[in-house]
Amino acid sequence: MRKLAPFMLLTLLVGCAVPPTVDEADKSKSAVASTPQAQLEVAPPPGGESSVTTPGEGTPITFKTWSGTRKGSGSLKEGEVEESLEIAAITLSEAGKAEIKLTGSKLPETTFLGTWEKKDDKTVSLTITGGMGNAGTDAKGELKFMDAENPYELTFEGTVPRTKSPISVSFKMGG
Repeated sequence: MRKLAPFMLLTLLVGCAVPPTVDEADKSKSAVASTPQAQLEVAPPPGGESSVTTPGEGTPITFKTWSGTRKGSGSLKEGEVEESLEIAAITLSEAGKAEIKLTGSKLPETTFLGTWEKKDDKTVSLTITGGMGNAGTDAKGELKFMDAENPYELTFEGTVPRTKSPISVSFKMGG
């Protein structure tokens, strides 16, 4: 696991340099960084450096169900039409069913249905079998996790059988 100072973690989360907010005398206290979707607490160990989990390094996936809504950025492309995405609401049920609701500034909530299974310690494989209203969707993709609770990327590609047009989704959480 890579070690970074608390202000470097903030730089990674928000994409710009942020001065440290913890006084040198208060290093034993936690620093809290605000992100659009959650509060992230960074508690420096006795050596004064923080421990940061990068994608693929955290706790393995062990859940039987998972549900969450995340802000981020990405796109949904069907044929030549591309829409920007801002929110993904994902539900993975114990029965292996997946429901993915995507919303953008100009895109009303669009729901995709399918199945899921654990691919490895950090990845869930998705098979999309419905969506895009009556047009349907046949697609394969993945939901990648930093750790057992925090996904960071959703992708899938396939076709819309009714229109025979290609469809793809790429969404990064927190971006």
